[in-house]
Amino acid sequence: SSSPGYGDAGESDSWPLVKLGVQNGSVLFEGRVPPKTTSLLISTDLVGSQTLYIENGQQNHPQNGSRIVTVNSISISEFEQVIFEVPEIEEGSYALTPYEMATFIAYTYTGNTPDDILLEAANSGLATEAAIRTQIERLMATDAAKVHFGTFVDQWLMTDGVLTAAKDETLFPEFTQSVRESMAQEAREIFNDVIFNETGFTSLFDSNNTFVNDVLADFYGTGGATGTDFVKVSDEYRGGLLTTGAFLASQATPEESHLIKRAVRIRERVMCQHLPPFPTDVDLDTIREIQAQKVEDKKAENDGEIRQAHLDFINTDVEACKGCHEYIINPLGVALEDYDAVGLPRTHYLKEDGTQGLSIDFTGFDSSLLTHNASLYGVDDLYETTDRIALSGTKSVGQVMAGEEVTRECLQEMAFRFIMDTGPDQYDHAVEDKIVLAEDELVNYACAMDSMNDAMSVGDNPREAFINLGLSEIVRFRKEYNR
Repeated sequence: SSSPGYGDAGESDSWPLVKLGVQNGSVLFEGRVPPKTTSLLISTDLVGSQTLYIENGQQNHPQNGSRIVTVNSISISEFEQVIFEVPEIEEGSYALTPYEMATFIAYTYTGNTPDDILLEAANSGLATEAAIRTQIERLMATDAAKVHFGTFVDQWLMTDGVLTAAKDETLFPEFTQSVRESMAQEAREIFNDVIFNETGFTSLFDSNNTFVNDVLADFYGTGGATGTDFVKVSDEYRGGLLTTGAFLASQATPEESHLIKRAVRIRERVMCQHLPPFPTDVDLDTIREIQAQKVEDKKAENDGEIRQAHLDFINTDVEACKGCHEYIINPLGVALEDYDAVGLPRTHYLKEDGTQGLSIDFTGFDSSLLTHNASLYGVDDLYETTDRIALSGTKSVGQVMAGEEVTRECLQEMAFRFIMDTGPDQYDHAVEDKIVLAEDELVNYACAMDSMNDAMSVGDNPREAFINLGLSEIVRFRKEYNR
């Protein structure tokens, strides 16, 4: 270690010049040494039984003789050189080293650095698909994996938004921070049940069960839990991620449900259908002024009340908005109106004073924007308006999602992005200066997605899709793409 008291760490020109060599004249290292311990790897066939020497280069320093290296200690550790066999791969590509692969596996499946067992596997090569799969499956049996995969559902459906969602404390005094935290964990538990207990893809959206602790059981009124641990319970109002308080409350206003937010979140994150951006030339205040008479007419029909759904339909019943709202958003969103702003089931809206108001209605609106029941259009083609699936509440939406191939493919796409930090067909659709993926990159990603789909199809098991991507060639053999 070099002497203290000279210059700053960034002033490399002022560091003492040092030469390290052996008796026969071979120079092992020559350079300026910063004020820290310096480690060097020296081959034993160079050193053998010869004497190491260290030479101060102060005679070449601009401040001759005033700065030298003081050797406090030298320690020599044994090591073993390991040469890994690299498989033949496509020209222009390179294989991850065993240690790079170990790091990828650790962060992908536990969100942390490699443990000792994984490092030992890397020491042995970690080159075969079987060896890699063994380590992935081992890590997925750890508590760290469960925590890490819980963050996937947070990012996927943005359910952790419930932690900070603004709510009217007068209307919902029992919606405490403990309830919020329990709701966020409920969504994670549902996802982890599918991944780690392998209950099948459909359980993500269609079941009669959920997970609650004592706090959430009291809030939902389900019972079945007496402590802080989450347990699986039956509940006629719950079943799948779309009926969780975390999803419903995070996609709502402080006082009311929000059919538009809920429908857009399903289109974007459950079906991977990307809606066009909100038009920038729309003056919402002007639209509401124009529509104000329609709102008053509707209130007059119901003693001064209006359903929140009617209000949303009227306010989007203009040409600038119809392209998305007429079929894509509103008919789907109204089917989720049977849960309120904090994710509790309801049959009626609330009045401003908190008392029971108008009933929830899925069966037709007299706005020119919609003259039919709550529905899902455009399952395979976002703008298809002829094929219609009737809906009758949030649970019916989940049942439909559970049976659609587009939903399975979307989960695989979200898993791909979670692991690879890019979508398989586009880097990010929501930015103006889009990164365009290279053609050969798109081909390779498409092959990986096909492989994920094949793996997931066996037993309808999303767990296999996550594992399969970790084994894929796009992970193990990297290529620099010309995006």
